[in-house]
Amino acid sequence: MPLSMDLTMSSCALSLLFIMSLHIHFPVPASGEFPPFRECAPFVCGDQQISYPFRHNERPSYCGYPGHELGCDGHNLTLSMMSPEYRVIHMDRNAQVLEVARTDIVEDVCRKTDVDTTLNFTLFNYASSDINFTLFYNCNVSPYSLSYLFLCRTQYGYLVRNADLDPQSPRCNFRALVMIASEALALLQSPDESNRSAIIEVLSKGFEITWIADTSQCDDCTKSGGRCGYGWTRKKPMIRKIMALVKQRNEHLDGEMKIEGLVSSRRYTYRDIKRITNYFEEKLGQGGYGCVYKGKLQDGQLVAVKLLKKLKGDAEEFFNEVVSISRTSHVNVVSLLGFCFEGSKRALIYEFMPNGSLEKFIFNRSNALEVDQLLSWDTLYQISLGIAHGLEYLHKGCNTRILHFDIKPQNILLDASYCPKISDFGLAKICPREESIVSFLGARGTVGYIAPELIIRNIGGVSHKSDVYSYGMMVLEMVGKTKMPKLQ
Repeated sequence: MPLSMDLTMSSCALSLLFIMSLHIHFPVPASGEFPPFRECAPFVCGDQQISYPFRHNERPSYCGYPGHELGCDGHNLTLSMMSPEYRVIHMDRNAQVLEVARTDIVEDVCRKTDVDTTLNFTLFNYASSDINFTLFYNCNVSPYSLSYLFLCRTQYGYLVRNADLDPQSPRCNFRALVMIASEALALLQSPDESNRSAIIEVLSKGFEITWIADTSQCDDCTKSGGRCGYGWTRKKPMIRKIMALVKQRNEHLDGEMKIEGLVSSRRYTYRDIKRITNYFEEKLGQGGYGCVYKGKLQDGQLVAVKLLKKLKGDAEEFFNEVVSISRTSHVNVVSLLGFCFEGSKRALIYEFMPNGSLEKFIFNRSNALEVDQLLSWDTLYQISLGIAHGLEYLHKGCNTRILHFDIKPQNILLDASYCPKISDFGLAKICPREESIVSFLGARGTVGYIAPELIIRNIGGVSHKSDVYSYGMMVLEMVGKTKMPKLQ
């Protein structure tokens, strides 16, 4: 909306234009007496001129799009998206790209922090050139053969590409997920103790993120000498209409806000999903939730992409799965490598498990001899032990307790070495570790594995022991290699 537009325009027309754009445009003639026009002037930090959708963190909130606050420390721009703080190295307004670097790790790569690189995915996305790495500290042994070693005073630290992570991970007291631009990898030398300065240099070069806020409707107004803002109005007749619109928009974004603060999970577009799966070329399986396809990431890593059917309401199961798995890191829990949340298009990207689910090995009687040869009693024992370790980690090893509520052979995946991984956290519930009894509405689980207290509420409280019951029923099936009878 042009900023030279007369302020006497009817409030009805203004309401319509505001609702169409969701931006506020401050008229030029009022610049001498209109406070928002003066307060929302572009500011300069170093060699960067900053304007909408960004604002200075000391300016009023209506000067910028929510979540786009920048600080200016001398000549350096800083952005606090979630945690930690980021230094803005470069801004490309045309491409809507920010090049950022973490200030804490660059200042001290040996700080032994558990603070991961995070994005608010309702506002920003990673660039396709970004690569996931993890910093490990205080490990009992060297974690991975393909790690870059660096000396931290009396102990070593390790930088490992996530695609090279060994499932047999040793225990490390500290870890931090970081993003590195692909073009900076050439600076890393061979894996030895001389990598500390190189790692600091690589991390200081930062990585790219893109901002999502659409500013196209502000372009004409800015060219005409005006300024844009967000969420401000002095015309009272507009408020009721605007509030109705904001309520509708907030309902639409409610699902997006549930994934705010995810740390280790990268967000992909639906176009990315089609590219990763080669337009859904190879289907691995299908169920009530949707279909699973085989795919390949840009770095060559094989993945399984779970494409979910159109979900109702706020898609609670989808968010449960994303939030639950993003908080875990264990050899017996499947790794979530990314997700897609784009309107009704929702997908989850997991590490690829070449041996599929446990179900086909214990119930496939058409090739019983072959299955028995593959899964000896010792192998079955190791699988059951691994699942138990995974459950123990979910119940006691995380900062928050995760109750799965759907342990069954179909949700146990096997890698190339038949190492089991617990998957499908759609029914999971996250609760504080100190809570022994949890409450919720509605039964959760699969008939034949579900604990009695999940169905009959007056026989005892629901707790982590409900998962133990399901685990026991599954072990009985593994021993007998026969499905449990299903109640009608």
